[in-house]
Amino acid sequence: MVVERDGAVALAALAALRRRHGIAGNDPLGPSAVTAVFMAGRGEVWRVGDVRVALRADEDWRTYPADKKIDQVVAGARAAYLRCLLAEGIPLPALAVTDPGRSMMLPVLRGQNRLANRIDHYGHGLLDGTDVPAEFLRVFPVDTTVREVVLAPDGHPAPAPALPEAEAALASFLAADPLRVGEHPETKGGAPGRRLFRRPHVPETHAYLSRAGRARGRRTRHRPCGRSRPP
Repeated sequence: MVVERDGAVALAALAALRRRHGIAGNDPLGPSAVTAVFMAGRGEVWRVGDVRVALRADEDWRTYPADKKIDQVVAGARAAYLRCLLAEGIPLPALAVTDPGRSMMLPVLRGQNRLANRIDHYGHGLLDGTDVPAEFLRVFPVDTTVREVVLAPDGHPAPAPALPEAEAALASFLAADPLRVGEHPETKGGAPGRRLFRRPHVPETHAYLSRAGRARGRRTRHRPCGRSRPP
């Protein structure tokens, strides 16, 4: 099977890279990544990890969220704790700066990579040089009806054709729920003045990609949409 063959080649290359730099295979703090790859020639998007995928056919969007179970637990516990603090009367701006809810959950956040690529209730897919079980590799068909493909990092409330629109939607979302403890809780909130993308002098680890046109080898146009700061 093409997916299994090409996936095995990529994983072997990552494993070799870790060995070359002396990084133990079981090091939870070793380099790792999530990814989504659009392959126009194959008419497919491959995804490992929590990257949001959206496909537009005519005016209809098909969205594929990718929230990890462990992130849902962390986000829920963080939200519950922060809402308790708000009920005690601690001002929202103070909580936005210190985020004691995230601090409470940091041991889980720091250790969650130990569950990467494990068939476990809280297991999840990650590119770290170890084998990725088939359960954690999603393949989305991109047929000739698809006019736009959007690949976005986690945290965006909805897909958008371009980065400025995505940032505007995110800004509106954060204005209504700056702590991100409401209907869609997250593992971190929006600190005052924080922008997700295009911050100078910050290492770039995330990308927002939009590709418009006809799939499967026909004419397309590609819009690189920018990069974000690390989480």
